[in-house]
Amino acid sequence: KLHELPHSFTHCPNCGAEFFFKENEATGICPYCDTPMIRKDYDESDSFPESIIPFKITLEEAKEKLLDLVDKPATSYSEEAEIAKKNINKMQGFYLPYCLIMGPIDYNINRERTKRQFHCEIDVEKNFVNGSKELDNLVLDAMEPYDWKEIVPFSFGYISGQLVKIRNIDENELTKRAVEEVASQNKKQLAEELDSEAIEINSDSVKILSAPVLLPVYYFKVGDFTVAVN
Repeated sequence: KLHELPHSFTHCPNCGAEFFFKENEATGICPYCDTPMIRKDYDESDSFPESIIPFKITLEEAKEKLLDLVDKPATSYSEEAEIAKKNINKMQGFYLPYCLIMGPIDYNINRERTKRQFHCEIDVEKNFVNGSKELDNLVLDAMEPYDWKEIVPFSFGYISGQLVKIRNIDENELTKRAVEEVASQNKKQLAEELDSEAIEINSDSVKILSAPVLLPVYYFKVGDFTVAVN
């Protein structure tokens, strides 16, 4: 069962002030003395990471990359570019909870408007699925891929002073996301093999294993508009 962490109070070990952790966030900064702290119950949660990809660029570098993108001629006069420029100082860096997915997924493939059905098994070697409700999964998919050669064993030193989200979707939703992402990634190839774009893909059996990891992202959200930089 998913172990969601609610709002939590603790005391700052440096100044003794009472400190408030936000719901489903694993870390925080004391508002009185700026001491970084980590929740004591984080290492007991289901989302406690086995691995992590550390931040490789600073917040200012992420902002510069975004400005370089929105200043290109093709996008510089768009509504999105104006929103991004106006709100860029709202950008923050987070470690987001992902799961490393491994194992076979069986699919049934149906040709639309026919009764023909095909079966296939896709062996997932390395797929990473977002476990956070806060950001749109499609936005994060568009932001990927990450450089998986940078993944290292988890250490608390990486997240000290950083903002860290805790996984807040359950196993069923996580598995559903994994199944949908793998199907989406392979739909074009399957359509070519069946010589038809009109196909429907449904999962028949899922035997995947998952391991929690933390991945870095800079983002901000204004209404329905979201910017994410990996």
